[in-house]
Amino acid sequence: MQDQSGALASRFVVWQMRESFLGREDFDLTDKLLAERPGILNLALEALDRVRTRRPRPGVLQCKSGLDMSQDLADLLSDVKVFIDQSCDIGPQHEVLVSTLFARWQLWCAQQGIRHSWGSNQLSAKVVSVVPTIRRGRPRTDGRNTKLLGIGLATSEKK
Repeated sequence: MQDQSGALASRFVVWQMRESFLGREDFDLTDKLLAERPGILNLALEALDRVRTRRPRPGVLQCKSGLDMSQDLADLLSDVKVFIDQSCDIGPQHEVLVSTLFARWQLWCAQQGIRHSWGSNQLSAKVVSVVPTIRRGRPRTDGRNTKLLGIGLATSEKK
């Protein structure tokens, strides 16, 4: 499953389950849960009330134990996000030619053993979907070369 924008992973609440029931499944679990429907509904309604009244903003929070797993999930779903995290700097003072970014992307993919058949335009669109503050532009001095504004290549690889 690929999601270069990172939006999918940000919509999951992740937690680590330390016990597996593989090989010792409870095949009567459906009947047991159906018998507990009223109690389960009451617990769900109480939880919904807590979520709606949470301050400073309502919503479901990612538990601390799942933060690293959530980041890992985002990295698994988006090679472009990992590339940006490792090879780029973000900020209004940065800019890079799409062709230069694409050349670095191809080198990074070769080093990682990743194969993509995208062109520079597809990479450019995916980069903008990962970091929505990035804008495309064409300088008046050379209207044929597209630049990405708000992103630049890092001088050394980050980890």
